[in-house]
Amino acid sequence: MLSRGQIRVLNAGDDVTLECGFYMEQFDLFYNPILWQKIQYEEITEMNIMGNIKEPFESTDVSLEDSANYSCEVRAPGSKILGQVTHRIFIRAPVVDVSILDEDTATATDDYIISATTLSFIEDIPRRVQCIAKGGNPPPEVDIVLGRRDVTDHFHVEMFPKLSGERGFRLMSTTTVIISDRFRAGAVDDGKRFKCKVTVPGMGSQTATAKVEVKYAPTIYCKPAAAYLGDKNIHLSCEVRARPGVTALFWMLDSNVFREVQPKPQTVAGRVKTSHSVSDSRRDNKDYIFIPSTGRTVSVHRNIGFWIKTVMFTSPFWILTFYK
Repeated sequence: MLSRGQIRVLNAGDDVTLECGFYMEQFDLFYNPILWQKIQYEEITEMNIMGNIKEPFESTDVSLEDSANYSCEVRAPGSKILGQVTHRIFIRAPVVDVSILDEDTATATDDYIISATTLSFIEDIPRRVQCIAKGGNPPPEVDIVLGRRDVTDHFHVEMFPKLSGERGFRLMSTTTVIISDRFRAGAVDDGKRFKCKVTVPGMGSQTATAKVEVKYAPTIYCKPAAAYLGDKNIHLSCEVRARPGVTALFWMLDSNVFREVQPKPQTVAGRVKTSHSVSDSRRDNKDYIFIPSTGRTVSVHRNIGFWIKTVMFTSPFWILTFYK
């Protein structure tokens, strides 16, 4: 075969010529028919039934129905294939719809998809997330982003083709499923946007987004505190983030709760700040314990030590406790 297979990406209305050049000694068109076939997925249509076309295959004003593989075969008596060349033709078609699905908030059928507006996770517990794209030719490019982090590599792509119309003039449409069965989200992802972007080069993009909500145990940050010996009113300050939101905050000294703080209603689902003033550094040279509660079975507390200059240093540390 002198011709080599081509991959052509065209717009509807373009013209195309597909070559089928070969060299053969003692060629006879009667005994060596040249057969052009149109292949759409697993459906094969013979384009020249008599097998007597040896000129290049030409098509003018191509349409979406012309997307297919075109194979030219040179045969011997008995239909043995002596040579073959295959050209792949894609007629550009846009992605018409993109949707995001998870296990709880969306359902899908062949013709109708309800896209999720929120993706719910429990910290570091895997679950299924998928993006469904209708249409698109050639197969679209996919980008999955969580916040500003590209997570495309966590997903794999499956394609489900569908043919409609008369044989030989089928319209091919494809549903592209971008799926991960074990996608994880952490506390840092809470409140970010999950975005699925599907692109056919030359035809623009379609995008779907959903808000990410992650349930996670409280995380605490406490500012370092320092004082000179004899100072009064040392200020201890902590910040806590949790989902579900914090319902109560406790300050403890020597394992005894001495102060409970009720968060304001508008701060229950997210970040909460609290503080405590130590009256006298000579008397209160101890570790204070700060405990946020979410009303769930898991709580986190942190020892907050402050250091007295020239006298002592107490290192803060984290403790995670599970209560049954």
